[in-house]
Amino acid sequence: FAGMTVAVYVSRDIMKSEQLSGIKYSGPDDAGEDTDSHTEAIGRIGFRPRRLVIESIQAKRAARQLFTIRRQAVIRGAFARFLGREKQGASSSVPTIIVGLGNPGSKYEGTRHNVGFWFIDKLERSHPGSTSKSHRLVNTAELAIDGHRVVLAKPRTYVNESGRAVTSLFTRFRASAANVIVVYDEMALPSGKIRLRARGGDGGHNGMKSIIGAVGTQEFVRVRIGIGRPGGQVGDIEHVLSKPSENDRQSIDAGIDRAIEAVLMTLTEGVERAMNVYN
Repeated sequence: FAGMTVAVYVSRDIMKSEQLSGIKYSGPDDAGEDTDSHTEAIGRIGFRPRRLVIESIQAKRAARQLFTIRRQAVIRGAFARFLGREKQGASSSVPTIIVGLGNPGSKYEGTRHNVGFWFIDKLERSHPGSTSKSHRLVNTAELAIDGHRVVLAKPRTYVNESGRAVTSLFTRFRASAANVIVVYDEMALPSGKIRLRARGGDGGHNGMKSIIGAVGTQEFVRVRIGIGRPGGQVGDIEHVLSKPSENDRQSIDAGIDRAIEAVLMTLTEGVERAMNVYN
């Protein structure tokens, strides 16, 4: 739009009798010319001093809009390059993000609350060739499973702050709740029992409560792996933050294997089919 020629057509009779922006019409008079002609191109931006220069309001608005669009494009491009995910043609697709919940640090490695981490570790080992990265809020591993682009994620926040990690994943991979599967421990199920759901509430799990609050929806797939309820005088917190017995661990590991099968079927055949088979 910059430098464009703007022709402004006005009545010669009006221009001869009135001033526009303090400048009188400076063209030839009517002698020898068609006095019935109502219009004449009299303005060209930056053309001649003797010609009337009239700026087009529409052109100025269009120029500002174009500048705004270009500026937004530059900002988006710079942000994408900063995150290391600039699009590379049509091959760049939104991945399925599988998030396993757990607490970071060696102190919690073997505790029941880290069943989600155990799941992610086992799934990654069963599909070699992944690319691992460590980010401020989450550790990720990118891989391809049956032709599907998949991101495995282990939050670096504590379980109660899992929502922060999930929203950072959404930003990084341009994903939404429709692209995520969350795997976590469930006291309401016996050790090793699994349940796959396409949507639902938090069920009293603080990690799920954090995620639902952060993403603003319950419409995402989740896989619960049973760790059983505490026995005797053991409280819920002590139970989830303690290590299972050898027998319980074997049951939980078997449940993880089954959960992996359910997630793989969800990728290839959809969540409804996987629910029918594995619930």
